[in-house]
Amino acid sequence: MPSSTRCTVPIRASYCNLNQPRAFGDNPAKYSVSAILDKGNVTALAKIEAAMHAAYEEGLPILQGKSRTAPSYEEVTKAGPLHDGDEKSDGDPAYKNAYYLNAKNNRKPIIVDSNKNEIIDPSEIYSGVYGKAALSFFAFNKNGNRGISVSIEAFMKTKDGE
Repeated sequence: MPSSTRCTVPIRASYCNLNQPRAFGDNPAKYSVSAILDKGNVTALAKIEAAMHAAYEEGLPILQGKSRTAPSYEEVTKAGPLHDGDEKSDGDPAYKNAYYLNAKNNRKPIIVDSNKNEIIDPSEIYSGVYGKAALSFFAFNKNGNRGISVSIEAFMKTKDGE
């Protein structure tokens, strides 16, 4: 994937399944994380917006599919991948004043510490840990659903959390 659809941003990990893949419903097991981003971090949000827009532009043929036109960027991103944590239905306080992305990958993400040493101990990576996430955005068109999705490629732990 071209680098314009990728970005690295500081996050707090929630629903963290980066050490072991987890299946949701009838779907195959995947590595995943709910990446929480502070609403005040305008630099990180701008990086995400730019990567999503690049994924839209590069994915226009995919989004168009067999129809004559592709949906607008606004239509495609209305349902995600960036969500407002203040509107999260379960009211989890970790999402207050934050945005979040649900990132998944079939392959295990690279997991390192702040010195770029591989983290082997799975107890070091958990829901609540802080770090930098390397994310890739891409367009999809599956079973009539079209949009932009996000994959977690790597995670660098920067500090412990609750």
